[in-house]
Parts: sequence; structure tokens; C-alpha cells
Amino acid sequence: MEEFRTLLKCIATEKAKQGKTVVIAIDEVDRLGTDTQALAYLSEIKAILGVPDVYYLISVAEDVGAAFVRRGLPHRDVTDSSLDDIIHVHLSTLEESRVILAKHSQALKDPYVMLAHALSGGILRDLLRYGLQIREIQDKTQSHELNDISRHLVLEELAETFAGFRTLLSKLQWTPNTSDVLASFRTLCGCLRDPSQCTEAEMLHTLEQFAFYSHATRPDTAAGDDSAALLELSGDARQLIDEASAYAYFALTLLDIFSTKGLERRTHLAAAHGPDGGPERMADARQELGISPYRARPPIDSIRKAWSLPLARTTTGRIPRPPVCPRHDHTD
Repeated sequence: MEEFRTLLKCIATEKAKQGKTVVIAIDEVDRLGTDTQALAYLSEIKAILGVPDVYYLISVAEDVGAAFVRRGLPHRDVTDSSLDDIIHVHLSTLEESRVILAKHSQALKDPYVMLAHALSGGILRDLLRYGLQIREIQDKTQSHELNDISRHLVLEELAETFAGFRTLLSKLQWTPNTSDVLASFRTLCGCLRDPSQCTEAEMLHTLEQFAFYSHATRPDTAAGDDSAALLELSGDARQLIDEASAYAYFALTLLDIFSTKGLERRTHLAAAHGPDGGPERMADARQELGISPYRARPPIDSIRKAWSLPLARTTTGRIPRPPVCPRHDHTD
């Protein structure tokens, strides 16, 4: 460690003669694991901090970084004596997202910015990723139809997210009763993995059914046999199902908003309901999903009310099956 400090001193001295400053960036300390592990890492490298004319820029995710900003409460920790300052990078607002995405592409019109902002929750790296995905879908399909592109993007995100959930769920113990929930989840994953016009009605119906799973445990809802199965789920399994269900509810809401024609007119109608009808509220709901599926559902309910969307399963199919599917129906 002392040899490294000596090396840094030599480098800093040479750079100082050139009027330059040495900055060492350590990115994504949160990848080490828990906040305890991240703090332990800072404690280990503390010996190389404090070299004259050498500055460190350390980044860490918010969940782990929360431990850093306690400022030693209720006890003094390594961050109090190791770091000169802690800067919290706030999530972007919709207006800030507009400015950020405009710098990367003039082709992303406001509805697409709203969609990317809602999906990202204002997290910069996700905002840029969704902006890139939208442009890739536009180039691939040679289309700028919001209905089709938003459906493609949201369903693609659902497929990837649910694939991760399914891997976690497969590691848990299941009973003959609770396996029905897993079977329903598998059906939905299958529809999302290979979407087509002839399976879209089934996929949307299954997505809606899964999105309202959390309501199935309440005795005042008509949930059929699902309620008994859900009550038997173990704590870990139930938590994962609730998280997946809440995400499905959020995705279903985005599909209902962005994949239905007349977005501009409906946006004005929703805005008349106050903040819950504003596009910023969708990003707020996405942020709540990162905290708790139970905290996320009330704001999503409020959004759906403002946009005049149903708050329970529909009794009929959401869309009819098209008479011809270009992928699976063939005529001579």
C-alpha cells in the first residue's frame, strides 16, 4: 500500500508541473454487494486516500449509498473521515429527461420521451437505454407508430424482467396447489417470449389476470381458485409473486395509456384529474416499485383512475383475435 502511495505522489508531482490534476474514478462500488461490504471496501482503501493533489471520485448506487449519507448517525463510520463531500444525484424530472434525450436524438418526440421517462423512473442510465431501444425499434420496424413501438418496448421489458423472476421462483418449494400460480406465470412468460397477433389477446388477458393477483387474497374480490393458492404461498414466494404482479400492473397501465390511440386527447383529459393524471406520476410509480410492491399499487391505482382505466379484471377479452395472423396463418 505504501508503494502505491509513493507512486501516486510521483505521478501527482509530475502532473502538477504540467498544471494538471490526478483524478481516480472508482465506479459502482455497490457492485461489491451490501452497504456493509461497500463500507468495508472504503475502509480498506482508506490508506491510499489523502495523497496530496490526488482526488477520488467514487460512485455508488442509491440503496447502498444511503448508508454513506447518515453522517455517522448513530455512530461514526468510515465515510465521515474518508470523504470530503457526498453528492446525491437526484432522479431526473420529465423536463430534464426531455433535455437529456434531445441531446442524443431529435427523432424522439414527446410521447416517446414520456414513455422512456415513465419506464426509467428518472434514472439516467435507464432513460438513455430506453431512448436507444426506442430508436432501434423505429429503425428495425421502419415505423414511428407510438401504439406499436410502445407495445413492443413494454412487452420486451416485461419478458426480460419476468425471465429473471421465473429463475428466482424456480428455486423455491411449490405444492400442487401453489404450482398453479407458477403455471400461470409460465404461460405469461411464454406469450411474452414469442408475441404475435394471434396470441396477443391471450397474452393481454393473462397479463391482466396476473396484474390483479394481489387483490385475489381479499375476500371482497371474485378471484376464483387463485385466492386459495396465493394464501398457501411461502413468504419468499409470495414476496416475489407480489413484486412481479405489481410490475405487471405497472406495465399493463403503460400499455393501456401508450398503446391506445388518441394519446394527446386522453392526456388532456387525464390532466384534468390533477397530478395523478400527469405524466410525471408514472415515473413516481416506477420509483415506488423499487421500494415495495405494496407501496407502488396505490399510486398506480390513482393513475388508472385519472386515465379512466379499469381497477379490476375485465370480464371480456381486452382485444379480439385478429382474423389473420401474418406469422402463423397461411393461405394457399
